[in-house]
Formats: sequence, C-alpha cells, structure tokens
Amino acid sequence: MNARKLSLLALAAAGLAVAGSASAQTRTYNFADRNVAGSPTGGCNSTLTATTAFSGTFGNSILCQQAGNASTTAGSQTLTVTAWSSDGTGSVYRDAAVNDQGSSGFGIANRSEGTPAPPPGHSADNATPGVDMWQLNFSTAQALRSITLGWAGIDGDFQVLRWGGTGAATSVSGRTAGQLLTDGWVLMSTGVGSDNVFNGTNAEPQTFNFNSGSIGSTSWLVSAYNSSWAGSGWTDGTDEIKIRGITTSAPATSVSAPGTLALAGLGLLGAAFLRRRAG
Repeated sequence: MNARKLSLLALAAAGLAVAGSASAQTRTYNFADRNVAGSPTGGCNSTLTATTAFSGTFGNSILCQQAGNASTTAGSQTLTVTAWSSDGTGSVYRDAAVNDQGSSGFGIANRSEGTPAPPPGHSADNATPGVDMWQLNFSTAQALRSITLGWAGIDGDFQVLRWGGTGAATSVSGRTAGQLLTDGWVLMSTGVGSDNVFNGTNAEPQTFNFNSGSIGSTSWLVSAYNSSWAGSGWTDGTDEIKIRGITTSAPATSVSAPGTLALAGLGLLGAAFLRRRAG
C-alpha cells in the first residue's frame, strides 16, 4: 500500500471519528422561550406548534425542543417537563403545575398553594407543606450536563436525580422521597466530594455544570433541597429556585463507539503499512 492510499484511508477513518464526536454535541433547551415552532433557541410550550404561553394547570405537561431543531424530524430531541410536590398527605408526591415565569423560565405551583393561573410568582421551593421538583423526560437517553437557574431566593439549593433503574422510569405519584431512591432513582454528585446538593444563591442567572462522565438517562428530577436526600454539611431551610434552561449531550456509552472504531481502524492500517515496509 503506497503512502497516498494510506493517507486517503486514514482521512476516511478520521472522518468517522469526527462523526462520532459530533454525536456528542451539546443540546440546549431554553425554558424562557415560548415560540417552539421555528425557534432557533430551543423553546417550550404545551404543544410543539403553539406560539402562546402554556397553560399553568395542575398535572400539565410542557413540551420543549432543543435549540436548532424546531420540529420532530430526525436528529431532534423532544423533552417533556412535568412538576411534582410532596405536599400531599404523608409527604407523598402528587402532581403540581409547571409554571410560566417569563424570562426566569419555569416555576412550580403545588396544590396547597392554590390555582396557578398566570401571573403567579411561584418558584420551586421546600417551604411547608412540601418540596417541589420538576421531572425531565427525554425521547431518548440524554446526559444532563448543566442547569441554569433564572432566579433563586436568598438560599436556592437544589438536588438532581436520574432514573437508574431498568426500563422506563417508575411513576413519582404516590411515592415518598425515600421510596424514590429504592425505586431506582439515583442522586447526582456536584463533583465536590460526595456532596449531592447544588449551592444556589440569589444571583441571576447562575449555571451549574456536572456529570462529567456523561451518564445518561431518559428521565431526570430537579428538586428544591430535600432534607431526606441531604448532602454532607447541609441544613434544611427555605430554598427557592426557577429554572431557565439546561444542556445535555449523548450518553458516553453511545458516543464513544464510532470514534473508538475509527481509531482502531487507523491503528490497523498503520500496523499493516509498517509490516509491508519491514518486509
């Protein structure tokens, strides 16, 4: 094999490696954008074609589209956002409302707080009688890589859990915080020791990056600080947050394969070329 042919094959293999890395590209979701149809910034609404503010009713389901993909065509990723609160009898979770908070993104109104008709000022919080959280369900497994808060109170601590069980995520409804962990939900670390509490403060906006290993899941929970899942050295207080957006990437297990195969191909080609020259 001459050097020219080897160069061409190496270039083709490198192209496969690039294609593999491209699949790991960051996906951005903008929870402050309501124009889903045709929006390049990744909007959210009650449908993928509506252009008006979503309805803030209990048990609502908000659809979001990644930035740069305003339809459900191949290559796009659909995100569904719902809300839950442990304000029910016995501290079990029941459905709440994902709330439109304008430029701050999403808030939450639970049933104990009353009708969430616009324009409420509800954030996701851990004030009595319960703790609020969002559930993020993706059409295929995604690695949640960052969360941006659009607003936080004096204290805005929160926690992130991913579904780590087999199959589809079990329902949150009727479960306690402790039961969620036994069901298969897994707390994500902040990356500092074994702590699982993200330290939000009253700054706008603030972004938290985590999950450097690109662990993937089809379902994620973002909760105001819950003392049942406390990280080390944290105390329970009134934490209030609104979430403006997130970024994701493909899980590590599905990203590395094409690039790994391409690199292996380059290695085999190089070895064959060296053997021929040595002979």
